[in-house]
Amino acid sequence: MVLDNGDRLSGEYLGESESELRLRVDYLGEVSLPLDRIVEQMREKSELLVEDSDVGATEESDGSGGELIAESESEEEDLEPDRGFFSGLLASISDLPEGMVPLPEWEKRLQFGLNSTSGRKDQSNLNYRLDMQRKFEASQMNFNAEYSYGEANNATTLDRLSSRLRWRKDISPGVFYESQTLYSADAIKLIDANVEQKLGLGTRFIDGESSTLSAGLGASGRWREFADSTDEVAYLVDLFQDLDYRFSDRFRVKQDFKFAIPLEESDGYEISFSAALTSAVTESINLSIRYELGFDNSLDEELKEDRRFISSLGYAF
Repeated sequence: MVLDNGDRLSGEYLGESESELRLRVDYLGEVSLPLDRIVEQMREKSELLVEDSDVGATEESDGSGGELIAESESEEEDLEPDRGFFSGLLASISDLPEGMVPLPEWEKRLQFGLNSTSGRKDQSNLNYRLDMQRKFEASQMNFNAEYSYGEANNATTLDRLSSRLRWRKDISPGVFYESQTLYSADAIKLIDANVEQKLGLGTRFIDGESSTLSAGLGASGRWREFADSTDEVAYLVDLFQDLDYRFSDRFRVKQDFKFAIPLEESDGYEISFSAALTSAVTESINLSIRYELGFDNSLDEELKEDRRFISSLGYAF
């Protein structure tokens, strides 16, 4: 109830006479209030609902009498746990209009490949790969991480870890700039760490719903740590090209090509090429065949070339 001086009270309704109303208030006990001082009150059937300035009161009745329950804002705050920054952010996001997505989800695919042969030569290869991509506004982000391990006749023939994060942003129709960060380590090629940062400018020759063809030029800095020699720092210029083509909802082809050449030693050029065909079995399960070719002319003769076919089972989530 609201009094003529602005005060508000809530409590259990005890009764009233021609001149006053009686309430039991938790922190005051039983009080009597002159009716001529009450400005606002609400009463329905056997229940009296007194509105509080902080929150509206809620009614509960068990059918035996008029019981009034009014919860103040301070009491609710005591009952609710403190909200952190992210909880508050999610709460505000939940109030966005229907259909509005604040952060578009990543398209994610996890692939697992196992190839094994036995006979005159026992050989097995394992491959784990994670691909993630996301488009929002004028930007595209792509991340992949891969680990490959292989043995032949109980000897390790492949032990490689790599990851790449690429960000592209459109600056005009069909034209974009990109930033790409790469990391890799290869125990067979005696490369403990390979870190490369690249900036580039490119164009999309084809940009449709089912196909995209891009190419461009870039410059990068590369640092390598070798297991048996001194570290190496190189600055390179490179040509890149990539294709993403969907035959249908089931079949998709992706292809990447890069040619990089150091500014100081042109003989130490590097070529990488990959192509993959993916077939969707269900909405989440897919099969893929991928071919990879790598050639690094700066390494020793027996370590320069690396090529392989990988068949894998993938899960999209």
